[in-house]
Amino acid sequence: MYLKKLKIGNIELENNLILAPMAGVTNQPFRIICKDSGGVRACLYRNG
Repeated sequence: MYLKKLKIGNIELENNLILAPMAGVTNQPFRIICKDSGGVRACLYRNG
């Protein structure tokens, strides 16, 4: 796998990996694992 910087408009991300939010799956422990594995951004949302 090749990691490289990703630029969208004036926003530059450290790598080109993106994980979309998944209702019921992306709970806090999952987000901590992603962060510890090198994740740099998190998109949080609430339904209801």
